[in-house]
Amino acid sequence: MKKILGLDLGTNSIGWALIEITNDGIPIKIIAMGSRIIPLDSDSRDQFSKGQAISKNKDRTTARTQRKGYDRKQLRKNKLKQILKNLNILPSKELMNLPMLDLLKLRNDSVNVDTSITADHLGRILAMVSQKRGYKSARSEENADKKDTEYVAEVKGRYEQLKEIKQTIGQYFYEGLKHGKETNSYYRVKDNVYPRDAYIEEFETMINVQKNKHPFLTEEIIEQLKNEIIFYQRKLKSQKGLVNICEFEGYETKYIEKETLKEKITFIGPKVTPKTSPLFQVCKIWENVNNINFKIKNPEGSKYKWSDYYPTIEEKEKIAYHLSTNEKLLFTDLLKILNLKKEDVFANKQLKNGLQGNITYFEIKNILGDNDLLQFNITVTPTDKTALLVNKKTGEVVNEKVGLIVNSNIEKQPLYQLWHTIYSIKDISECQKALINKFNLTETVANKLAKIDFNKQAYGNKSNKAIRKILPYLMQGNDYYEACSFAGYNHSKSLTKDENEKRNLKDKLELIPKNGLRQPVVEKY
Repeated sequence: MKKILGLDLGTNSIGWALIEITNDGIPIKIIAMGSRIIPLDSDSRDQFSKGQAISKNKDRTTARTQRKGYDRKQLRKNKLKQILKNLNILPSKELMNLPMLDLLKLRNDSVNVDTSITADHLGRILAMVSQKRGYKSARSEENADKKDTEYVAEVKGRYEQLKEIKQTIGQYFYEGLKHGKETNSYYRVKDNVYPRDAYIEEFETMINVQKNKHPFLTEEIIEQLKNEIIFYQRKLKSQKGLVNICEFEGYETKYIEKETLKEKITFIGPKVTPKTSPLFQVCKIWENVNNINFKIKNPEGSKYKWSDYYPTIEEKEKIAYHLSTNEKLLFTDLLKILNLKKEDVFANKQLKNGLQGNITYFEIKNILGDNDLLQFNITVTPTDKTALLVNKKTGEVVNEKVGLIVNSNIEKQPLYQLWHTIYSIKDISECQKALINKFNLTETVANKLAKIDFNKQAYGNKSNKAIRKILPYLMQGNDYYEACSFAGYNHSKSLTKDENEKRNLKDKLELIPKNGLRQPVVEKY
C-alpha cells in the first residue's frame, strides 16, 4: 500500500487530499482532506462579480511606486539645493514665492542673449526646471510609431509643434500664460506635458547663454547639474537573477544556509539565452524547418488520395536560408521552394499563416542594408564523443554517429557582437556611442540601431552551451527529440517505470520560510 498527497490549486483556494492506493495505483480510501480558501474583501468581490480582473498587489504596488517617486524627487531637490548653496546662488524665500508669470518671464529671459539675469535668478530657474523635467519614454517606446499610445503620440506631437515655432519650453509657457492673463482666459502649465528632450534642449540653450555671463558655470558644474541632478534617471535594476537555469546544462549542488546552518540543495548552471540572440534564432529556425510536413495529392488511380510529404535535407537548407534572411516565410514562398502547387497541398493553419524568420537579422538589416556586420557563419566540428539516438520508451540505442558541436567562436561573429552591444547597453545615448566607437558607424545609423529593443522578446529555454550541442544535429535534418538525444539530453525528462520506482521521495514537504515568496500578499494567505 502507498499513500499519496494530491493538491488542487484554484483561483482563490488550495485543496488537498491524502489518499491510500494499491501498488498498482488504484485508490482505496481518503485518509484526510481539506482546503484553504483565500478570502475576498468587499472591493475584490465587487470586481469579481463585474467580471473584472483582480490583483491583490495592485493597490500595494501603486502606493509603493508613489512613495519611491516622491523620495527620489526629494533627493534630487536636496542635492540641487546643496550645490546652489555652494555656488552662493540659492534663491531666497522671496524668489521662491515669486508669481508664476514673473518666474516664467525670468525663464524666458534666461535664453535671450540680449537680456541679463542675476545669479540668484538663475538659481531660481534651475530649481523650477528640476521640479518639472518632462516625460521620458521607455526604450521599447522609442521604436516604431505604431507602438505609441495615444498619450505618447500627443506628447511627441506637442514637441514637434514646439520645434516648428522655434521656441524653448519656457518661452512657450510664458507666452501662453501671458496671453491668458491679457485675455482673461484659462491657461494651466501643468496641463501641457512635453518630452524630456524639450527640457534638456532648453537647459542647454540657457547654459550656453549664461555661462559667458556667470564664471561659476564651469564644465564640471554644468555636467553635474544636468546629468547628476536635474535630469538624472536611475537605471533599472538588473533582473538577471530571475532568468532560468538551462535545464540541459544545469545541475543540483549542496550548500549550507548561513541563517539556519542547514544543508540545502540548489540548481545552478548557465542561464538560458535571450530569444533575440542570433544563435537562438538559427536554432529556432531549424526546429521549425524540421517540423514541416503536410499532405500532398497523389496521382489519379493511387490507392490513397493524400500522402504525407516531408522536405528533403536539400529543401530544408533552402527553407532555412530563406528564414535566416527574412522576417517571415509565407506559404506561397514555401510552395515555390518545394516546387508545389497550392491546389495539390493540404497543410495546417500554422503553416499557412507562415513561419517566423530571423527577426534579429531582419531588424538590423532594415537599418544597415547589405553590410559585413550581418555575417553570422556557423561551423561545426567533430568531438571525441559518440552521439547516440535512444528510444525513449525502451531505452535502446537506435543509431549512433560521431559527436558534433558548433565552434566556440560563434560569439565573436560580427552579427553576434553587434546584437550583444545593442542588447546589453540599455541607455540609448550610451549604446549609440558604443556602436560608433566599436563598429565605426555613422551617428544616424547608430541612433537607429540603439533604439531597437532586443529585450522585449524575453528568454528562450536553452543556454548557448546547449544550443551549440543540439544545433549540428538539427542542421542534419533531425527533429528536436532526435537532436537532443544525439547531444546527450533527455528533453522530456521522462522516466521509465524502474527509474520512477527508484526515486527518493521526501517524508514531508518543507514549509516555505518567511519572506520566501516575492509576493507578500500571496504569502499572507
